[in-house]
Amino acid sequence: MKSCRWCLLGLILMMSCSKDDFCNNAQFTGTWTGNISCDKQTIPITTSVILTQGSNDHEIIMNGGDFMNEVVKRNDCALEGVGDIVFGMGTKITGTISSDNKILTLIIGEESVNCTYNLVK
Repeated sequence: MKSCRWCLLGLILMMSCSKDDFCNNAQFTGTWTGNISCDKQTIPITTSVILTQGSNDHEIIMNGGDFMNEVVKRNDCALEGVGDIVFGMGTKITGTISSDNKILTLIIGEESVNCTYNLVK
């Protein structure tokens, strides 16, 4: 009987976890608009970035602004990738989405400059 109580408790705890704690590609896809601010730039630039579904459940394709068919991987609620590779060096792309799925923050970094995209859907 004791082990049955533990099983029941475990089942209740598992059922109480919400699937909303995890992200999927649909939360990222769409048109995002906002400002870009870079380390060595004083005036923010307004841009739009379009995110579309990639070839699998963990790929997102980025277009618009500085992006042209950039493929990034979704790892739960984060995006990670490497942009254009020139002379063997790429630009690191990271991103996170807010818990209400309305704000996307992308950080695009090179060795000397990081740019932050603060975007809304």
